[in-house]
Amino acid sequence: MNRSHIILLSFLLLNTSAELIGQRSLQEIPPPDPAIEAASFQVADGFEINLWAADPLLAKPTQIAFDPQGRLWVSTSRTYPQLNVNQEPDDQIIILEDLDRDGAADRSTVYYDNLLIPGGVLPDGNGGAYVAHADELIHLKDDDGDLKADRKQILLSGFGTEDTHHTLHRLRWGPDGLLYMLQGYYIGTHVETLHGPRRLNGGGLWYYNTRTRRLEIYSRGLVNPW
Repeated sequence: MNRSHIILLSFLLLNTSAELIGQRSLQEIPPPDPAIEAASFQVADGFEINLWAADPLLAKPTQIAFDPQGRLWVSTSRTYPQLNVNQEPDDQIIILEDLDRDGAADRSTVYYDNLLIPGGVLPDGNGGAYVAHADELIHLKDDDGDLKADRKQILLSGFGTEDTHHTLHRLRWGPDGLLYMLQGYYIGTHVETLHGPRRLNGGGLWYYNTRTRRLEIYSRGLVNPW
């Protein structure tokens, strides 16, 4: 065995020993305690913090939004940040309700599933919801009031999907009645609309008129807005 082989073998043994020592020193991180988290808040007099919903009612939420009936709509993604090999997408839009009005959710209903990393949800106040879904903006509609979507309509497609952390997200109604949406920095969007093509490379803020179906850029040059 020559000198170079001895040096290489010594390096490999040293590196392996360091990895084993590092693994033995790892400590299991306990799940967060809601009571400890609540105690860390500073709230104004007359207000209090309490846990409203947790597993198993929901997991990995990407956006929440209340509707006029006081129900909480949640876009969730167990798939995030990406699909595993041979994995089928099954992310969900769920609705949480506090039926006994005790300040905590007690029922979770799957409104729609088989989604792929939905970035946001916004109820329309009439049994439907707008959803940022991968490269699409879709509208879901519940026709019979059972809190399960019966129809799906793709309103727009062509939003960038280069990075699942930056795709279309954070849907919100503006005071002007328009639907505002964000996209992150590493995204290139090319959407064909009824009013012509719309392009946005990088982070920015969109607005969408749900009546005329006009999509426009409100601002650009943002990095990773949430």
